[in-house]
Amino acid sequence: MKSNMQQGHPSLSQIQQAEYATRTLNSGVTRVLADKIFAASSFGNTLNSTAHGMRIHDRIRGVDGVLIGMEFEILAVATDSFTINAVLPTALLPTAGDLFDHMRPITPAFTVEGTQIVTLTSTYLTPVDQLDTSDDGDGVLKPISTSIPKRTSNAISVVASLAAAVKKIQTIDDIGEYMAIYSDAARANLICFLPIAGGEVEVSIAASSAVFLGAVKDSAITTDTSLIIQFLG
Repeated sequence: MKSNMQQGHPSLSQIQQAEYATRTLNSGVTRVLADKIFAASSFGNTLNSTAHGMRIHDRIRGVDGVLIGMEFEILAVATDSFTINAVLPTALLPTAGDLFDHMRPITPAFTVEGTQIVTLTSTYLTPVDQLDTSDDGDGVLKPISTSIPKRTSNAISVVASLAAAVKKIQTIDDIGEYMAIYSDAARANLICFLPIAGGEVEVSIAASSAVFLGAVKDSAITTDTSLIIQFLG
């Protein structure tokens, strides 16, 4: 008699692996908590998140804050909140602005030969804005002409109003200095530090926000170098 695999049926191990793979491959929709956790019931905590799009049995995984790396199942949903399958202790209560990945299980599919069928769905980010402050109007800032202020001075405005919400910042530069961007000239609200010599940083910046740039050290940056920042959303 032929085995299940010979007849084209997947083994239990294949099904288990496929379920994990499809859950993982369909992650990556990042959401932000709109408010701190509230209303701990007998079966789970409820979190506020505006227009979250959750469904029962979806899962979340913390990507920053106190829940980083932790994963929970969704037990109940409402318009702007959802309930997870855990009652968290005080030390693990997330706060407004914490990020998590929203994941949705899908049913594993197999060919008649028992080969798993996986459909990959990617969310591509595209540039939505660039630097307003540039020396030739081309989005390239040159510190030799437009200095980047030292940490004890006000940051300079580089974007007056973002054209759309931003999820990632991509930089290209040969400056080689520590820099950061802020939501205000006085540097009261840090958005993120920029990678040295270029790179990417995940952020969450609302549309129409202003962006300011400053050096992190005690001296201004005035070198004959270049900085490009692309805002992706």
